[in-house]
Amino acid sequence: MGDDTMSDKLAFLDDEQPEPEAEVSEAVEAEEIEAEGEGQGEPEAAPPAAVEAEKPGAIPISALLDERERRQKAEREAEELRQWRAQIEAKQKAQPAPDFFTDPDQRLQYERNQFQAQFTALKLQQSRFLAERDFGAEEVKAAYAYFDQHPHLSQQLLEHPSPFHAAVEFYKRQRVAEEIGADPEAWKASQMEAIKEQLRAEIMAELGGTAQPKPRLPGSLASAPAAGKAGEPRAKGSAFDAAFGS
Repeated sequence: MGDDTMSDKLAFLDDEQPEPEAEVSEAVEAEEIEAEGEGQGEPEAAPPAAVEAEKPGAIPISALLDERERRQKAEREAEELRQWRAQIEAKQKAQPAPDFFTDPDQRLQYERNQFQAQFTALKLQQSRFLAERDFGAEEVKAAYAYFDQHPHLSQQLLEHPSPFHAAVEFYKRQRVAEEIGADPEAWKASQMEAIKEQLRAEIMAELGGTAQPKPRLPGSLASAPAAGKAGEPRAKGSAFDAAFGS
């Protein structure tokens, strides 16, 4: 009886021993597969996609540059108006607002001045826009620079319905006056001489650069030399031919 029990235990141990070997073999196979995967390395990255060609409907670079220039111009004009408004507001802030209960008249005047300043700023902005449409941005810019150097002349322009139109017209008159100078007659003579020189140059260019000789006319038809012998009748028109050398 005891031998049978011992045999059963040994047989049980014999049946259980192969299982660890199977687990070890599976682990070895897993390590081999992992090693093979590491040997192959990571898959190569896909080549970058080709840059998509510019579509036919794309905006041209010239249009983008023009738009940027217009935007920068608008920003400069807005900055100039902001600076002008800041100067006015700085002057107004230098004088604090009067108290309404202490001095109601002064306070009402202060409020009117505030409203007038805002109205003037809007008026100037619209005036500049219309003046640039009529005269061009460069002409308006030149007039603005002129009055920036002569601020004492700009105050009278604010009463005009369109201050920038008045500024450009005044600037153009000043420019002409500076060109003419103190002697209008001398300027007129110089202009006439310049016109003559220009006409003379154009005529010489049309003639090929050489002046044609003037025909020598006799004192009278009687003194013109005869083309034929004495006593021979002259052909019709021979006197004129001799006179004009033809």
